[in-house]
Amino acid sequence: MRPIYADHSGQVCYYLLNPGGGYLDGDRYKMEISADEGSKVTLTTQSATKVYKTPKSYAYQETEISLKKGSYLEYLPTPDCL
Repeated sequence: MRPIYADHSGQVCYYLLNPGGGYLDGDRYKMEISADEGSKVTLTTQSATKVYKTPKSYAYQETEISLKKGSYLEYLPTPDCL
């Protein structure tokens, strides 16, 4: 999604998009987020991530966040629904 600027602070907001309709048996998702030195960013999602029944295997999501000196990051995902 394109960046959104809510005010004149220079802090950018991005919506993270889920590539599918929800998490199913055996799904694995890895997200790597990094903020450069002095950057200000907010990350959020459009809606809750749907997790469907997983009778054969579990669904797994891993998020790794790296911040450089003086950076500021707000990570505000919409709460998940079961």
